[in-house]
Amino acid sequence: MTVRLELSWANRDLAWNPRDYGGIENIHVQPSLIWIPYITLLNSAKKIDKNILHPTRAVVRNTGDVKLTTPLTIESHCVMDIRHFPFDQHLCTLIFGSWTHDGTHVNVTSVLTKIYIEALEIKSNDFQLIDMNGRRSTYRHTCCREIYYVGLFDYQFQRRSALYQVGILLPSALICLLSAGIFWVPPMTGHRLKMGLILLLANLILLMTLGLSLPISATATPSIGKFDKT
Repeated sequence: MTVRLELSWANRDLAWNPRDYGGIENIHVQPSLIWIPYITLLNSAKKIDKNILHPTRAVVRNTGDVKLTTPLTIESHCVMDIRHFPFDQHLCTLIFGSWTHDGTHVNVTSVLTKIYIEALEIKSNDFQLIDMNGRRSTYRHTCCREIYYVGLFDYQFQRRSALYQVGILLPSALICLLSAGIFWVPPMTGHRLKMGLILLLANLILLMTLGLSLPISATATPSIGKFDKT
């Protein structure tokens, strides 16, 4: 997932009077020259290198307010319930916070509580974003007693099922109908055995296709898979 992480904080040590500096009200500086709260994705599925977390310049205003906008490509953990595949819906959460700064140093707040998905540029052939909300929460590490503030972004998405209806559901229905039609074939001709073997092979291919379409992290067997096994 590609996101744009916007961080804003106040550092009064960076404030100045614009009249003393030719009316300059904001400047762009390298993040390495100022203090930056190390905010990262806590439930990331891969290691995020701190050196590439802030590749852009920070905007510092004369009031001491600092804003840093960073593009990120992230991968997060999400348990998917695929019992209703391919009509499944999922609710996942992105947890942004700091591993090093507790609540006495960094108070994480979410500016947006309701995110309008119509304004997002989402390009996915497999899933469609339904809803997304932001909220603030607290937690404690098992090792420490300090309170940490985190920003949570809950997003709900559903699978685009048109392709799976044609490629999986329709063949499953045809195999089911043809399996029932085997009993209308005269047993003495030998065609019943051939037809049964062909349907068995088709069912195995369909199960293999279904297995390749499902995520590895799935925690349940889809109903269509149980139906094909029977």
